[in-house]
Amino acid sequence: STRLKVAVLDTTRGGLPTVGRVETLIGEPDVSVFQPQFSPDGRTLAYISDEGGWGNLWLYDLETAEHRQLTDDPVELARPAWVQGIRTYGFSPGGERIYYVCNEAGFDRLWVYDLDMGTAQAVQSPLSDYSSLLQISVAPDSGTLAFLASSCTAGGRVVTWTPGESSASVWRYASGETVSPSDLAEPRAVHWPSSDGTRVHGLYYPPTSSLCTGRGLAPAIIAIHGGPTGQSTAGYNARAQFFATRGYAYLEVNYRGSTGYGKPYMAMLRGQWGVYDVEDAVSGARYLVDAGLADGERLVIMGGSAGGYTVLKSLVDHPGFFKAALC
Repeated sequence: STRLKVAVLDTTRGGLPTVGRVETLIGEPDVSVFQPQFSPDGRTLAYISDEGGWGNLWLYDLETAEHRQLTDDPVELARPAWVQGIRTYGFSPGGERIYYVCNEAGFDRLWVYDLDMGTAQAVQSPLSDYSSLLQISVAPDSGTLAFLASSCTAGGRVVTWTPGESSASVWRYASGETVSPSDLAEPRAVHWPSSDGTRVHGLYYPPTSSLCTGRGLAPAIIAIHGGPTGQSTAGYNARAQFFATRGYAYLEVNYRGSTGYGKPYMAMLRGQWGVYDVEDAVSGARYLVDAGLADGERLVIMGGSAGGYTVLKSLVDHPGFFKAALC
């Protein structure tokens, strides 16, 4: 639950500003608000709210005191707010457009909302080559967009793109990128039913190599993210690639309680931490085995932080199911 407030600062007395009038704009129970940001002209306040079950864009008019929902799509614009300073949208310099990043099943896509037309559309650009677009920033003069971008086969980069141009610029690389993209695994979004029939989500990396071949079914690593309300996404994942390029099937489990699949899915973990995450790790491993993607006698579970707890709880609740564990 979030309280969104605006305050008037008094700067006339010298020294540090003092807080004057404070107004609460949103204070509903069980409604989360993410990244409030003033428009360039200061007349409106944009924010992301999950009031409708998904994190969508809203706009508050400071003069009329009206809230207006801009997007209403079953995709996630917010990120877990226990990590500070995250940005998923930004105003164009004139304030007539809002560029925003949609997270759909762990894959990021850039969209733009035209405030004059009242329409939203996906942006066709060189950025479509990236599956992860983090920390969007819009230059206040040129309107150039900057991101920390990556894909399943390209490591993290500082990338800029000016709308209307046919190419993007790469300014820095987070790694040497010495491995050919053809030797790296490309994840695909998968899902399987939980014990109560709920669809559980994950990302599957197949064992991949241009130099080696394997015999029989692959061993599998079941990876559990932290948080617990985090999410494994399709950006560059060096750990997943390390194991996939060495012959392991690798499954990132976005168990019930993960963000990125709507608020009801995330809220399922309330009162069930150590239960649903464990069930979904085991059912995810069974999904790989039943699909002929992994050897049921060579299953490994791995996780850290909240995921490490899931690892240990899985060993307690399902002894012998996993043949090894990394916590």
